[in-house]
Amino acid sequence: MTASEKIRELSQLNLDQVTQSAKHPQKELEKIIKQIESLLAHLKTKIAEQQEQQKLYQEELNHVLASLGDSSVQSYEDTALERKDQFTLEKIRKAKQLKLEQKQNLERQLKVIKENIDLFYRDRNVLEEQLSQARSRYQPFIKKRKQPYCFHSWLKILKNWKLPLSNSPKRGLTNQTFPDHPSANKNNGLFALLAINFIIFILDHTISLQFFDTFYLDHDDVAWYQLITSMFCHANWQHLSSNLFFLYLFGKLVEEEEGVMGIVGSYLICGLGANLMSLMFQPSYVVSLGASGAVFGLFTVSVLLKLGWHWRRLLEVIILGQFVLQRVLFELQNLDRVDGINRIAHLGGALMGVILILGLKRWQERTQSEDS
Repeated sequence: MTASEKIRELSQLNLDQVTQSAKHPQKELEKIIKQIESLLAHLKTKIAEQQEQQKLYQEELNHVLASLGDSSVQSYEDTALERKDQFTLEKIRKAKQLKLEQKQNLERQLKVIKENIDLFYRDRNVLEEQLSQARSRYQPFIKKRKQPYCFHSWLKILKNWKLPLSNSPKRGLTNQTFPDHPSANKNNGLFALLAINFIIFILDHTISLQFFDTFYLDHDDVAWYQLITSMFCHANWQHLSSNLFFLYLFGKLVEEEEGVMGIVGSYLICGLGANLMSLMFQPSYVVSLGASGAVFGLFTVSVLLKLGWHWRRLLEVIILGQFVLQRVLFELQNLDRVDGINRIAHLGGALMGVILILGLKRWQERTQSEDS
């Protein structure tokens, strides 16, 4: 099915009928919203292409019109008439005829482009209206209770939970004892964060415990705990996998520098900053979830913590810094892109990471000066 056919189908879709007849109306509405957002992004690209083409054709038409009205050409033609130079006159007339045909062709092309742009704008307006209606019908499915019934018990479990680390010697397949791995008792904070994200994903998507929906950050009906819980929830496996991959890489760097409290504190503070930024700048129908805001904070935290004059640290900063800079610039360049990714939260997390490290360094310098 072509994009035009898909647009026609979605624009004529009866959303009330979908919500009433579908076996899983929530999933059906999610699918429709994603399709509309994808088509809107496609239309935006098409409009930009047509406008660029329109600009080029208009410039070419202006050039043709200028050449047709050129006084030097007219003077040249008058001179040929006076001299009765038929060869030159015929040559000038043919050139004029070609220019007139070129002008007519360009005007036809511009007319077609204008019609295409008008059509794309009409389709965009229809799809935006359908998207608004789909989101309003989807809203009841994501309304949260002000307090999940088991929230306090979960807090108690997390508070008393300890990592099952063992000091007993490890045994391999040959049943021979071998010494602990050097990092066996390191990165406890990182692995705790990885485990919590993974466990919540399994409970939410595999076992499908319904109350986990209340952990997502609902911009229209915010509960205070969602500012924290949403950074441990993920929409699908790909979402979880990419976030945990970068959390592992950059979280390890942060914990090596600042320990358990450093990684856990950075994750929570940067994630909180990302969610607050999202609440400030994203529309009310948005529902946010994922660790990516906190991970973007760890991007900037890890680079700033590595700053130093030793050649190894400089090399680390260059390698890490160029990657982080590329990611941040990509998010800035695609802020208006409609693809379901909360780029505002990503930038908010990265900014919070910078503020956190600069603030801590300022506090450390002030404390040292007071002690001295």
